[in-house]
Amino acid sequence: MFGKGLSLGLGILMLVSCSPRHIMTEEELQEEKTSHLEFYIDWRELDVKPTGITLYFFPVGSHLLSNKIECKHYNTVDHVTLEMLNQDYSVICFNQSESEFAKLKFNFDSYEEASVMVKDESEMPLVGDEPLLISPQEFASAAMPSVKAGQTRGYNATGSLVPRIGVASMSIDVFAFGVTQNSKIVGVLTNLSQGLRMMDQTPLDVPFTQPLPSSIWKVDESKVDTLPSKISVSFGTFGLPLGLMGTRAAADEPLRNILKLSVYEEEVQLGYFEIDVTDMLYGQWLNYSKGLTSIMSIVIGRSDDKDDGKNPNSHITPAGSLVLDKKLDHSFVDVSSWEQGDTIQFIIN
Repeated sequence: MFGKGLSLGLGILMLVSCSPRHIMTEEELQEEKTSHLEFYIDWRELDVKPTGITLYFFPVGSHLLSNKIECKHYNTVDHVTLEMLNQDYSVICFNQSESEFAKLKFNFDSYEEASVMVKDESEMPLVGDEPLLISPQEFASAAMPSVKAGQTRGYNATGSLVPRIGVASMSIDVFAFGVTQNSKIVGVLTNLSQGLRMMDQTPLDVPFTQPLPSSIWKVDESKVDTLPSKISVSFGTFGLPLGLMGTRAAADEPLRNILKLSVYEEEVQLGYFEIDVTDMLYGQWLNYSKGLTSIMSIVIGRSDDKDDGKNPNSHITPAGSLVLDKKLDHSFVDVSSWEQGDTIQFIIN
């Protein structure tokens, strides 16, 4: 009995060991190394759908087949399918391509550091002598930390991306006595954020001084001498550097938002003002980042303000309106007599 049982067992073992093994074809081996990705992109936040998109793929996780960052450009903007190596990726998606943004620069060294920034003034293209500004509808991006979502070997993954507008709209309205259609207004707004981190849509902690050249200011001249004119401007911004703003000390003036305005007529400076708008902007940016408001605005003074005319120098009324210290009189103005001391600065908290 023992001999028969042993023979039967050996026979079964031989049958098992001799059973044919499946040898994977080249196509099957390639399929095992391949992930099939599919993305649906929703551009609901943009007023106009883009004509192209860019996708950046950042290898993430262990057992990487390659650590190369991949960049893909597509003319189809709503639905993209592609094949990648069988590994996990983090993804950044944005409208158009880097070269199509003349006023912006990018960093794609890693998923965590992926960012878009306003170019420095020395890098900015010019229209005449004036720097260009970014616009609220200019740039939108979305991020996905993982496409694999725990799957192993060759996999198929479908995801949805909803790019968000990264540029906020900001307006400035200033009421000022003595401003006319002939006035030239030049200004800057200090300590905005220079850019946006695309991973989580947060402003970079990089301070940026926003130029406000004369070409973008609109003057609504008052028809009554006793009421102020209104000067206004609008532009796009990446917001405030919250990390710096939230930790600032009271004495850290360089981290505050100062609106600096100069008013000229015929190249003669009639007034210079510095106005602290930090507290006004800080609260608005918090509301904007929470989706509670769609625009940020600065309003200086009031349309129905009055000036008693008793102060002959540049000053700010109790309601906040600006008053120019000099009127241009062609009969006696001598430009060479103006010195730096003729400008007067104001800080309003």
